[in-house]
Amino acid sequence: MPRWLRVTRRAAPHVKVTGPLVSLVDRKKLELDVPPIIKVSSPDEARAIIARELPSRPDYIKVWFIHQKDGNLPAEEEIVRAAADAVHAAGLRLIVHATELVTAKAALRAGADVLVHSVMDAPVERTLSVNSRSTSSSQTAKAIGWKRPPRLGVSRSSSV
Repeated sequence: MPRWLRVTRRAAPHVKVTGPLVSLVDRKKLELDVPPIIKVSSPDEARAIIARELPSRPDYIKVWFIHQKDGNLPAEEEIVRAAADAVHAAGLRLIVHATELVTAKAALRAGADVLVHSVMDAPVERTLSVNSRSTSSSQTAKAIGWKRPPRLGVSRSSSV
């Protein structure tokens, strides 16, 4: 490869694409001809959506992990685990939108490769950071305009 091409590629932005998000909740206002979010209710549904998306050759698969107060967190974690297994079997990475501490922990246990955005409902515990490093997971942050920033801090008390 010529040097100018190597330099150009290194300096160029890296754009990654995916299909619709696999979601644990539905959003009626997003029910479009080509929905950006598809709700799944079981591990089999998650695997089926991922299998349907693989022919489009996405760079990764993203799960929108929203836990409702009346939801069943262990069952939701199993759905994310099924998604992770299917994504990893295809040689891709699983990106998980998890902005609550309980969902971030569950996503890491289930096999998430990247947590996007930030945990916003509680201080992030040191053990969460240690677990994400030991499982080769990473976290990305999204800049959000807050009138008052969420509580940030490190708690050393509980584990993932």
